[in-house]
Amino acid sequence: HWCVTILSLGLLWPRMTFALEKYRVDRTYFGSARIVQGGNWPMLYRAAIPFGFSFLALIISVVWIFWVQPVTPDWAALERDTQQMFDDMLDGRAATIPIDAPWRLMLLPLFTAGMLYGAIHYRWVSKRIMANHKHAYGLALWSRLSGARVAFIYVFGNFIAYLVLIFGLVSLGALAVWLLGLDLAVEVLGVAEPMDVIMPGWLGVLSLVALYLGVFTLWGAAYNAFVTFPLIRHMARTTSLTHAQGLAAISQRARDEFAEAEGFAEALDVGAAI
Repeated sequence: HWCVTILSLGLLWPRMTFALEKYRVDRTYFGSARIVQGGNWPMLYRAAIPFGFSFLALIISVVWIFWVQPVTPDWAALERDTQQMFDDMLDGRAATIPIDAPWRLMLLPLFTAGMLYGAIHYRWVSKRIMANHKHAYGLALWSRLSGARVAFIYVFGNFIAYLVLIFGLVSLGALAVWLLGLDLAVEVLGVAEPMDVIMPGWLGVLSLVALYLGVFTLWGAAYNAFVTFPLIRHMARTTSLTHAQGLAAISQRARDEFAEAEGFAEALDVGAAI
């Protein structure tokens, strides 16, 4: 599926998404009821509309800005003008660079952000579309998952989680300077004396190792609290069982006999939940 997707320059990505989901779902049972993935892969193209629009807009902007109507007609001249700008700034004069409509450069990060939103939108809205076509004997699902809500959870949640990580690493670095007794601690941190005068060096190293693990544990907890849990909650709140009359006919099925090490796979996170 990856070979076909790459050879098609990504145009057949929905085909891969649907085929892999169908392979997994068609081999999944709820008790004695076998779940079936209905529908077809072209139905996923509507989930890719935001990504496709942003990608085309980015390509058009690049062609417009750098080829049809360049922001600067001569790149060699731009290099000279840039050097002249710095010279003018050092001399206290007004610095200007001849650029044609520089506001157009803002289109590049704008449409790049649109592609990021489109990628998140496609991943989760395609899940919603395929969930609405999953069925078993007398059972059917209905999902009202919101792509915009999921994108907000991703952006806000990752911002909080990585803010915790960055703050923890910066604090850990400052503490390392102090605990390891470097002379920089006296000058930069303003402490009276390095910590190695008070604490043995080996104890400082052990403390740093413990704090290092603690920072990443805290980052993992923040990620689960602000990204993973809100996603699971949103999926649970927006998914319902529209047809349940077949539940009475479902019974426990016999255990499958496997020669493979299935317990090893169950012990690892294989991405089956989200």
